[in-house]
Amino acid sequence: MQKNRFLEKNKHLGIPQSELDRMWRVLQEEQQMQELLETARQGGQSAASAGGGSAPSPSFSGDLTLVFSTFDTVDLVLAGGFDSLPDWNIAIVGAGEPYTSISVDEPNYTIYLSGGSGITLDPNAFTGQVEGAGGLGHDLVSIVDNGTIIESNGYTFNYCEQLETVNLPALAEVIFGDFTSCPKLRNVQLPSVTYVGDNGFYGAFNTADSPITLNIPLCASLGTNAFTSEYEGVFYGTTEVNLPKIMTVTIPGSIGDNPAWTLFLDQNSGVSPIYV
Repeated sequence: MQKNRFLEKNKHLGIPQSELDRMWRVLQEEQQMQELLETARQGGQSAASAGGGSAPSPSFSGDLTLVFSTFDTVDLVLAGGFDSLPDWNIAIVGAGEPYTSISVDEPNYTIYLSGGSGITLDPNAFTGQVEGAGGLGHDLVSIVDNGTIIESNGYTFNYCEQLETVNLPALAEVIFGDFTSCPKLRNVQLPSVTYVGDNGFYGAFNTADSPITLNIPLCASLGTNAFTSEYEGVFYGTTEVNLPKIMTVTIPGSIGDNPAWTLFLDQNSGVSPIYV
């Protein structure tokens, strides 16, 4: 999107020009990051094909890329430490073909897991709560998949309070509580999701920097309190996506009469739907 088009599209919202300029810069940075990810992935595949073997791992390589703010909590959860492939498979893979290799960019707290397919994640796989055997998501900032993950199992990312970027192109559904209390979410790409279950995004997005993007173009159904809830006139969950903050949601037009969706729009003035 060209800057002039972006400004024209949003000028009616009454947002100061300085804030619009900042939002445009953030959008550009997100697009550049996605381009780097795709270019590096394709480059790694080409090099491997040309050499008849495995190519050295470039930056942004791997089928599943996990970026953390630190490895401290991961080391507490995984007995073998952040670079233990068996421990990663035990912790997050509930079904499907587990990952076969791991690469680590330690200075940037980044894990690359490769070779997995058709993966159903364990319940609470990346929960941010450290109690019990959880906590893998406590310091998780970004998860970008290349189609290895097809199903979640509930409360997958709950209380991931640092999580900002989610790109899971093959995930079919957001199950109960998957993104509960993920307040910093601001770039969520779920192009294959057809259903967001009860409390799927409850308490999410509310402290994220604008602009916020949620892409769920195939989501035909929403569960109870998918985004926020009301009890005796009091509203809970996501209630802070208000102007001048902007959240763009790409979603099917058929969702328009869903109670969970209308409540979300009623309570969040900054939500701008794109119906497809």
